Amino acid sequence: MHANLEEATFDTEYISDWNQLIWPTTILLANITDNTTFHYRIQEYLREWLCTSGDTIEYSQLGRAFNTNDASLAQGMNAAFLALIYAQMVQEPEGNVEADRYTNATYAKQYLCWAQVQTQYILGDDTRSFFVGVDNNPPTHIYDRASSCPKDSSTTCNALNALYTPSANPHTLTGALVYGPGLNCDYFMDQRSSTNETMVSHWYNAGITGTFAGLNQMASGNSSYDQCLQGVVDQA
Repeated sequence: MHANLEEATFDTEYISDWNQLIWPTTILLANITDNTTFHYRIQEYLREWLCTSGDTIEYSQLGRAFNTNDASLAQGMNAAFLALIYAQMVQEPEGNVEADRYTNATYAKQYLCWAQVQTQYILGDDTRSFFVGVDNNPPTHIYDRASSCPKDSSTTCNALNALYTPSANPHTLTGALVYGPGLNCDYFMDQRSSTNETMVSHWYNAGITGTFAGLNQMASGNSSYDQCLQGVVDQA
């Protein structure tokens, strides 16, 4: 369900991706217009991700936030990216710049900490990396034709020697983010035949690329960055 501004109804699935842009648009409009409605709505979206009631957003035992309507790691990273964008909007201004009415240093830190924790999960701080070829025990059986085909170019690539072989991918798709455990919380099957778990896509990497940039920018000179702990996100 997408936003209908005339009827003042908003997406209740809290999905943000290439096909559902209501939440990025809401942040943009909050920044441009400073309208209370847009600030309220994006805070609602972030509150659902940070302080879930369990209806739409759930948490795994190891702290991964996932959307039951789309449990991909990419969906969580899209939310983390939006959290960092809004955190920059509401953080305390530097120097003698006057704070606006929506400045909230507490919210800014909560959004920053939450995004960092979610990113650390994907990089393997808790179990394993979900980035192909990166960090601790990354996925090796990627559901991707190009990286699954035999190295010998003279060999015909087919389902038997690519999709269904138990061997790791001959070619490493370094930096690709996989779909992840999905609704299985923290249990991940590194198999090409496992439903969606090792699938990759260009859009999977979009949100986390922005999240990396945001964390790098906001971490500069921020002493609280290394003090972020899961659970310190109690947004009123």
